[in-house]
Amino acid sequence: MTPDSEEIISGERPPLLLIHDVFSDTDAWAEQIDFLSRQYDVLNFPLSGHRGAQGSSTSSLLEDNRSRLDQIVGSVEMISIIAHGHSCRLAVDLASDFPDRVAQLILISPVLNPLNLMRGLPRFMPFFYEIFFLFADTLGEKGPSFHRPVARLASISAPAMRQWVEEWRALPAPDLTRVQARTLILSGDRMPRVPDPPVGDINENLTNSHLIRFAGMGHFLQKENAATINPLLMDFLNRPEGYLQRGLESVVGFIKGLFGR
Repeated sequence: MTPDSEEIISGERPPLLLIHDVFSDTDAWAEQIDFLSRQYDVLNFPLSGHRGAQGSSTSSLLEDNRSRLDQIVGSVEMISIIAHGHSCRLAVDLASDFPDRVAQLILISPVLNPLNLMRGLPRFMPFFYEIFFLFADTLGEKGPSFHRPVARLASISAPAMRQWVEEWRALPAPDLTRVQARTLILSGDRMPRVPDPPVGDINENLTNSHLIRFAGMGHFLQKENAATINPLLMDFLNRPEGYLQRGLESVVGFIKGLFGR
């Protein structure tokens, strides 16, 4: 299955659904696709309004994505989901709505009350995003490293992003007690602080969840250090009892590598 495909999962291997952040596109999983495809039938889901996605069939981008995701999850007996950033909310909702089908969740840098940080600035949002897209178009991927997350916004138009903001601002807080899936949360200590439930609170409110924090890493964990993150993802998906020990070994190895030991 190709990385950007929306074909129904073939069933040849266990299905695995990847959902990128609103502030990126399917390229967010570029370092994971080949690795995970060794054992899983990977579907790299492009959010509506982003590069690689089909045109929205409804006037609501949020409802269009939910409809497409419901169709995918409803087409299989069991599925695992890896989501990043704001799209972790979509993954949690899927796990709540399909408790018998969503077996495992991996939430990377989760933001479950999307865009709450913008609730007090609705009048400034159009101007805010026009400035962001000006930087994205001008700098592309050639600017300094701190400009590159901005450049990723070039994969979604300013009108579509403004629509996302308006629709997601109206979402109520999720009911985490309805999620039954085994869950792994990965978070860096340099993740931007927003008025969303802290990852520790998310972990405590999920009935079957484990949290691993990474020192010196930010929002895009899977891109910042794929060599550390990828084994954690595979271990959790494959070995329910053994992923944590392997994960800690990976983290220790990463830290030792930083100090040349």
